[in-house]
Amino acid sequence: MVLSEPDFENFVGEALKSYHNRDELSDNPLTRSRLVVSETGPNAAVADRIAQLKAKIDLALKEIEESPVDGKYHRILYRTFINPVGSQEKTADFLNMSFSTYRRYLKSGMERLAALLWREEVEG
Repeated sequence: MVLSEPDFENFVGEALKSYHNRDELSDNPLTRSRLVVSETGPNAAVADRIAQLKAKIDLALKEIEESPVDGKYHRILYRTFINPVGSQEKTADFLNMSFSTYRRYLKSGMERLAALLWREEVEG
């Protein structure tokens, strides 16, 4: 499946929001993207494609975590989507930051994550 970069970025956001919901992830077009299919094969079971998509997200998050520049986004992405602590307001409070800073970092972190995955999508 060929996706435009803006569509790809939107689907990354949807995948993060659905990270713990297999039914929603199974409907995400990223499970049929080059990012996933190049690893699983075109005839892989949906469960295998979901697992691969989550693995790709996890690897990109790890790359963000280890980056001296982007590392600050990891905590926000992790606590919002992977191991959530509640609403965005609760997450900002948990991370001891203002809600506006949290939202700014969340947006930047999601853009960075999407950019890392997009790079892999187009470069293979």
